[in-house]
Amino acid sequence: MQTAISGNWQFVDTKENTGMFNMEFDEQCARTLLAGAGVPTLRLFRWKPWAVSIGFNQNIGEIDVEKCAALGIDVVRRPTGGRAILHAEELTYSVVMLAGRHSVLEIYNMISKALVNGLSLFGIEATLQRLQPNFAETYKHPSSIPCFTASARYEIELNGRKLVGSAQRRYRNDEREVVLQHGSILTGPAHRRLADLLA
Repeated sequence: MQTAISGNWQFVDTKENTGMFNMEFDEQCARTLLAGAGVPTLRLFRWKPWAVSIGFNQNIGEIDVEKCAALGIDVVRRPTGGRAILHAEELTYSVVMLAGRHSVLEIYNMISKALVNGLSLFGIEATLQRLQPNFAETYKHPSSIPCFTASARYEIELNGRKLVGSAQRRYRNDEREVVLQHGSILTGPAHRRLADLLA
C-alpha cells in the first residue's frame, strides 16, 4: 500500500485486494471522516480475485452467487448505490470528502471533470454525459441490472459508450456530511461477462 499526503488530502494506492477488504476500507474512511478524525481521501485499487459488487439497495437475488463461487469470483455489497458491476479489467477509485453545501450532482460533476482531465493526460478524449436518462423506465428491464448498460448525468463516456461507472453515498451526523463515491474505469471488456453471472 502506498500513501501520500497533499494539502488536506490523502492519496492511497492499496493495489489488489478482496472485495470485502475494498468495501470495508472505504466505509471506514467515510465513517472516520464523519467522526472528525480523518482527512479527505482519494484511493485507487484493484480486485483480486475478480468480484461482482452490487449496489447498497440492490437485490442480491439478481446475481447467481453459486456460479460466481464456482468460478472463484467474489460477491460483495457496496456501501454506495448503483447497479451490479463485474470488477475485472478496470482501475477502481474511491473519493471520501466533506459534502459541504454541494448537491449529489455537483459532486458527480466535480469528480467527473477531474477524471476527464486526468484521462486526457493519457490521450483519452472522454466526455461527460449531459443528459439524465429515465432510470425508472430503464430499470424495468432485466438487461438493466449491470451498471454499464446506461450512463447517468455527468458520468464519463468514450465514443458514446460508458467508460466510467460511478455511485455515491452520503453519511450524516449533527456536525457534518461526508460523501463516499466509487467509480470503475474500464481497461478492457471483461465486465461484459457479468451477463453470464445473473440469476
